Amino acid sequence: MGSIRGDSPVFDPVPPSETDVFLDPLPGSPDIVRAHAWMIAHTVRCHSDYAIETQSDGEPSPALTLQHMADDLGWKPKKARKVWREGEALGLFRRDQNYPHRLYLSGDVPRFPQSEKRSRRESPPALSARYVQKQLAALEPAQRAKVMTEIRQTWQWEKQLIREATALVRAAAEQRYQTIFTRQEMI
Repeated sequence: MGSIRGDSPVFDPVPPSETDVFLDPLPGSPDIVRAHAWMIAHTVRCHSDYAIETQSDGEPSPALTLQHMADDLGWKPKKARKVWREGEALGLFRRDQNYPHRLYLSGDVPRFPQSEKRSRRESPPALSARYVQKQLAALEPAQRAKVMTEIRQTWQWEKQLIREATALVRAAAEQRYQTIFTRQEMI
């Protein structure tokens, strides 16, 4: 399991308003949801792998503990420990043996080697099917090279066509917006 932060700056795909709403008790909302929202607020948004608070000077504070979670959410420490164990069982949270008091947010973050990313983008989708690969393997080397060249040329043509079609649609929409705005100025 990889680090939530990884090697690049953290991008939180979930807007703060989406998770902050769960920090307050909602009727019928499970406690695990509030704990998860608390962990997101103190890890991803603070650009850290484990729960911290960012101080006013921008420096991170020491690691937060279950006692901090309990205090922030208005729980007793016993309830915080119970909810934490539920979260660990679900794979949402974890602890590190080297730092037993740190609270970590877990996630299944797939990490691909750079070469694998590149090869995915540079090969035509038509070649990904197994039956196509088997048919190509059965061809003579000269014929296989010819077919591969045609497939790559068709793929390049397809990508160019998609780019041009996208540009055309955007231009048409922009023209329509412009017409609307021009009409509004005349009124």
